[in-house]
Amino acid sequence: MVILPFIIGLAYKVSLVSFDRKLIIGFLITFLGNVFIFMPATTFVLFMIKCFYV
Repeated sequence: MVILPFIIGLAYKVSLVSFDRKLIIGFLITFLGNVFIFMPATTFVLFMIKCFYV
């Protein structure tokens, strides 16, 4: 579980320079929706911070 934020953070950074942003963003939204269901809210907040501020 620890490596997931790194993977999503990497995917987010790639999406910044990718022409397939809509596809990647759609993947992120779907993935984060699943994360929301399976992870506690506090962990989710830490997850988001790690994604966008690494």
